Amino acid sequence: MFDQGNLPEAILALEAAVQQHPTDSNAWCKLGLAHAENDKDNLAILSLEQSLNADPNNLEALMTIAVSHTNEFHQSKAVDSLRLWLIRNPKYSAQFKGMPEDSFADLRQVEKMFLDAARSQPTDPGVHSALGLIYNLCFEYDKAIDCFRAALMERPDDYQLWNKLGATTANSNQGRERAHEAIDAYYRALEKKPTYTRARANLGISHMATSNYIEAAKCFLGALDINSTPHLWDNLKSAFTMMDRLDLVEKVQIADGNVDLFRDEFDF
Repeated sequence: MFDQGNLPEAILALEAAVQQHPTDSNAWCKLGLAHAENDKDNLAILSLEQSLNADPNNLEALMTIAVSHTNEFHQSKAVDSLRLWLIRNPKYSAQFKGMPEDSFADLRQVEKMFLDAARSQPTDPGVHSALGLIYNLCFEYDKAIDCFRAALMERPDDYQLWNKLGATTANSNQGRERAHEAIDAYYRALEKKPTYTRARANLGISHMATSNYIEAAKCFLGALDINSTPHLWDNLKSAFTMMDRLDLVEKVQIADGNVDLFRDEFDF
């Protein structure tokens, strides 16, 4: 269900799984991933914390919780999660041997650690992806873009990396001028996973930034068709408002979550 993009059913199934097996770190991690793809990083963090309680060395959970903390602007927690990912990673255990896990490290110290790791393992996409998160946290978007591109050289089918590249490009200082680059990255993410609602919603936001409101509405409707959430309906209303289609805004009010009401005007 998760891979098919049916997030509500996947979340229910995973919640049942962790109730039956509360010490299953991988199940908690999968639940966290599902919440993150559902654009609910606060719930993702709670599940990923349970995953790490069960297995502190679950590297996927450490990287995923770092992403969610980044999305929620929890800088210190994101940095600490990335640092632990590196210290507990068997690839780098010898390189960072003896480094205490509970010591405080600021963003620049962790940046240096990952740069050292990148020099020793230059093709590790996890290291490049982590550096991309670090540079997002300190608003050095061009460096982050370079890091995500380096990671994609090793993992070209990683839809989440393509989405991160798109979002970072959109957030950059030249975001409006580079909107076409962000849009291309989101399309690449959706080629890999058409049901990835986070990328579809981000694509809609980029279309809004380029005043392509019809395409934005199609993206939001497509995302809502997969996973109906209040903020997506708000985005759709914004697109209809910018189209000067108050009739469609009113239609949203009575839609009651039914996107089929809009199929007569939009192909999504």
